[in-house]
Formats: sequence, structure tokens, C-alpha cells
Amino acid sequence: MNQSFRETASALAAISRSFYARGWALGTSGNFSAVVSRDPLRIAITPSGADKGELTPEQILEIGSDVNEADGRNTKPSAEALLHINVILQRDAGAVLHTAFDVEHDRFCEARHCRRSDDRGIRNVKRACGGNEP
Repeated sequence: MNQSFRETASALAAISRSFYARGWALGTSGNFSAVVSRDPLRIAITPSGADKGELTPEQILEIGSDVNEADGRNTKPSAEALLHINVILQRDAGAVLHTAFDVEHDRFCEARHCRRSDDRGIRNVKRACGGNEP
């Protein structure tokens, strides 16, 4: 694993726990990903069935444009990995945060996709949602 992946995995895990604490990702619902490299495409993505309130950087998986090309672990990536890949490719997104949140919450975070030209996509999403940069 390279440094870029480790940093991205740490940021995704922190965002996951933050979203859980705010009621935006309940239990195992929702899934998050971020681009690690574009050529070849490599993304960091949450694993299937992971509790978002307890997610650690070590649980984040690295996959390529072929979802079956996971990083050699027995854990599967999110069932919606293809959705993430398509959003990244078609919208030039730097991160995809697919959430399920409690509508009773008085705060709502609209996380828009971050263009490739902004290499701080994850940091901007976290800042927009009221957190500090990772």
C-alpha cells in the first residue's frame, strides 16, 4: 500500500465515523470512496457490511476499474462499487459519499462531487460537513 492510499483510507474512515455520529450513515448503511490514482484508476472504498461508526483505515479496500481486482483480501468492496466507479469516471469526481441519514437531524450535508482539478476533494467534503481537514 502506498502513502496516498493510506492517507485516503484514514480520511474515509474518519469521515465515515463522523457521518455515523451525525446520523447520516446508520450502522452498515451507506458507502464511501475516493480516488487514489486516475491512470490506472485505483479507488479506496468502504467494505461491504462495515459498521460506519467503527470503521478503521485498515478496513478500507483498494480496487481498480474491475471490481474483482480488489487488493487481495477476503473482504468484498461495497455492493455499489460499480456505481462509485461510474460516478468517478462520468462526473470526474474525486470522491463519492453515498449516505443514508436520519431525516430528524436538523443539519444536512450536501456533499457534491469534487472535480479532478481539486486534488483536495476529501478535505473539501469534510470541511463542507462541519469537520476539520483530516
